[in-house]
Amino acid sequence: MGKKMLSRGKEVLIKSILQSIPTYAMSCFRIPKSICEEIEKECAKFWWGVENGKRKMHWRSWDFLCKPKARGGLGFRIMEEFNRALLANEFWLLLRNPSSLASQVLKGRYFRHGYIMDAGISNNPSFIWRSLICSRGILEKGVIWRVGNEQSIKIFEDSWVPSLTSKIGTTNEAWQRNVRVASLIENGVWNTALLRNHFNPFIEEEIINIPLPA
Repeated sequence: MGKKMLSRGKEVLIKSILQSIPTYAMSCFRIPKSICEEIEKECAKFWWGVENGKRKMHWRSWDFLCKPKARGGLGFRIMEEFNRALLANEFWLLLRNPSSLASQVLKGRYFRHGYIMDAGISNNPSFIWRSLICSRGILEKGVIWRVGNEQSIKIFEDSWVPSLTSKIGTTNEAWQRNVRVASLIENGVWNTALLRNHFNPFIEEEIINIPLPA
């Protein structure tokens, strides 16, 4: 019973203190991989313990201990992935709140006449901006446009059809890559004739099922 309670205490200390201390810094900056690995190494040493000044045997790899408890692990954090998740969350907040002070400051510096999802690193960027850009790929895998201001959505460059896991293509090479969704709409409804000419039947049906704002 005593060993079980001790292990439980170590688990709480690792999760609530050792792995929580760098949370604030990780939500702003991309921490070097070597530092993340060093934090994990110290957590593993604390978990398995030290005897007579020497590390005890590590009976399981750290990757295994980071698995969810339902899969046999202990649910510890992989610090590099945790860092990227925190930065992606900050990027999401900027994306959802373009009128916030932080969004306005970054827009004025890095994408004054563009969109945050298309913004580049720019010249002499801050460490914060470089860190945020590194996390953008996580959002690109799951974020899609909601058709409202169709003037902003690029048909072939943006993800905007909910049922598709990738961006759509076209059989018409003459179409410009930056053509907007607005060109597919006529008098407030989808132009079915145009959709039929440029997309296969499956994509055509999926687009037609996307509701348009009144």
